[in-house]
Amino acid sequence: IKMNHLFAAAFLGLLFTQAATASEDDNIKNNVRMARVKKSCITYTIDGPLILKNSAVFRSSRIDQITSETQCVNIASFAGGALGASFCSGDTFSIGATPFFDEDGNEMGYYTRSGMRVPLFDFPEGEGPILVGNAFNAFVFNNGDQLHFQGVDQAGAPTLVTSIAGGTGDYIGAKGEVTITSFLQPVDNLFEVCFV
Repeated sequence: IKMNHLFAAAFLGLLFTQAATASEDDNIKNNVRMARVKKSCITYTIDGPLILKNSAVFRSSRIDQITSETQCVNIASFAGGALGASFCSGDTFSIGATPFFDEDGNEMGYYTRSGMRVPLFDFPEGEGPILVGNAFNAFVFNNGDQLHFQGVDQAGAPTLVTSIAGGTGDYIGAKGEVTITSFLQPVDNLFEVCFV
């Protein structure tokens, strides 16, 4: 009988330990959920004229296309014509390594961007074409850490919102969004980086 009592006591102790551990796990999960809701943001700045100077669009020769319709739209007015006079499906674009700065004016590293243009040709009547690009962006910090963010951007939009896709070093598994204002304009380009 004593053995059965010892076994029962040990079994009940194990159950209470499991329940306490489960309760601790739930608390940890709740804290993680709350941390995701809380947003912490920092703003970086890039010199507008310099980012324009470091930008380029590349067009490779096409060997085939599915339709006979034109795959380009005229964008001579976009960014003062600084990025080429036409926007063609499949064009690639890039921004060479360009320094970025924190709110105190300290150089933090460099920014780079690359992607592909994918204009929407079947736009509503009376409206112009919608010019978008699939873009990959990165901040490379002075210590070597990288923050990656990507999205589908509408060319010429005053504000772009991209998703944080992680990175290296301190940014492994990072999540959140980057809001870019005044992008490719001859004024300071602002990058508000918000982690959740």
